[in-house]
Amino acid sequence: MRKLTLVMLLSCLVLVTSACGAGEEQGQGQEQEQVPNQATAPVPSASAAPAAPSSSSSDQAPPATAPLKTTTTAAQNGIEPVRVEITSIKVSADILPVGLDKQGRMDVPSDDAKVGWYSLGTNPGAPGRAVLSGHVDNKTGPAVFYNLRKLSAGDLVKVTGANGEELTFKVDRSESYPYDEAPVDEIFGVSATPQLILITCTGKYNRSKSTHEQRLVVYATIVS
Repeated sequence: MRKLTLVMLLSCLVLVTSACGAGEEQGQGQEQEQVPNQATAPVPSASAAPAAPSSSSSDQAPPATAPLKTTTTAAQNGIEPVRVEITSIKVSADILPVGLDKQGRMDVPSDDAKVGWYSLGTNPGAPGRAVLSGHVDNKTGPAVFYNLRKLSAGDLVKVTGANGEELTFKVDRSESYPYDEAPVDEIFGVSATPQLILITCTGKYNRSKSTHEQRLVVYATIVS
């Protein structure tokens, strides 16, 4: 069963193209670095963890750790995220819950200025890996996660819940993977510690395959 679940998850990552930009190569209008394009991390089950149970760098200094407003229930079950702020790369965007599209891939908001949260997976703040994805660009220019590649270890990501709860996660590392070789266990695997995964596309846009050649994955761990 675990093997089947992992295969399904990997397929989702490979097929996730709706999240990427409309064929623009990243780096346009910025340094020629491989820029992330939309993140897509479908997770068929309860957590943003591969094999997850079914349930479901900017020059700016990182923001100060936000005070945690939460209850015992929120601490155990996580929060329903409605907004994400990443001061170091000037991201401040609404979060919308998404599920799977008709192809079994993690869906994404039609508005590329918003971020998608895989609501069939783990809630931010709960043990496991909560997954947020965002477009990197569109036909006219940068989208919400265009500068995700600039995040550095130690940068902070604040997620606000529907009831005003605030959780802060600290970036541990960022990795880029070929679009069809993303490490499912690392992205969706079970975790005893609340973690946040941010995903977008990066690399050159492959027109024949209608997708960017890589996926950028940012790993972060809760600090408050």
